[in-house]
Amino acid sequence: MASAGRNKPPDVVGIGAVAWDRFLVVPRFPRPDEKIRAIQCEECAGGTVATALVALQRWGLGSRLVSVIGYDQESDRILEVLHEESVDASYLIRRRDAEARRSVILVDNRNGHRCVVSGPHKVPPIEPGDLKAEWFEGARVLHLDTTVDECALEAARMARSLGLTVTLDAERMTPRIAELLPQCDTVIASYDFAVEATGQEKLSLAAYGLYLKSGRPTVVTHGGEGCEYVSADQQFFQPAFKAPVVDGTGAGDVFHAAYIFGLLAAWDVKDVVRFAAWAASQACRELSGRKGIPSAEAVKEFHKRGG
Repeated sequence: MASAGRNKPPDVVGIGAVAWDRFLVVPRFPRPDEKIRAIQCEECAGGTVATALVALQRWGLGSRLVSVIGYDQESDRILEVLHEESVDASYLIRRRDAEARRSVILVDNRNGHRCVVSGPHKVPPIEPGDLKAEWFEGARVLHLDTTVDECALEAARMARSLGLTVTLDAERMTPRIAELLPQCDTVIASYDFAVEATGQEKLSLAAYGLYLKSGRPTVVTHGGEGCEYVSADQQFFQPAFKAPVVDGTGAGDVFHAAYIFGLLAAWDVKDVVRFAAWAASQACRELSGRKGIPSAEAVKEFHKRGG
């Protein structure tokens, strides 16, 4: 076990991906068989759930990450960064037969569009028998992603039995996703996921169709096209905030963090979604998933002026 960031009880526990990313900024995406020179190269820690927890930690909430890493160089770097960010990594599972998730991310310098090449890497699953109630001690929210399908259903049930709210970052279809959706209190899905799950291409219909599958409040995010919220009480569209786009890698992860932050602050749901959309837009201003996370001071100022 690692031992980073146990300074305070966590408000949010995340079970999901942590990664080591290599960013290559290119003039444009290359054509087949073409050689192209990168404008910029940068390596840093990432991962869907891990980046969301880092944002929450920077905004003053306690966070705890549960994930699988190895003993390779990238895993050591990931641990160092989690320690620097004060994320509780004491329940990370280190295995000799594992290694860090790795991704190479091509970023189009013209518009911030990206292409993610993940792996190869060995990340054994967290099995249901690995779950421990102590992971959730002191927490108010469990945040899951779709990289941990093997244990997500049982983790959601355990967390809810302990009084936690469960949020899901739904990014890809998994074998047990239909069972998992109703066990989450809020489903935040990418547009591509919602289209695949429902067969609907119009944002409002895709969001409503996904809501029908879970019966839970649902948000479908569609980058610069905005997002759609659906619950039993209301449905509304939130436009995207305009901001310079350098790299969209961390936008979704920061959206999830901001949604959880607003949820725990007991804001009105329209304020929560608006704040999440704003935070996501700010994340696009810098290269990598974490550089653009708005500061705690910027968050306070946004809320103070009413968005």
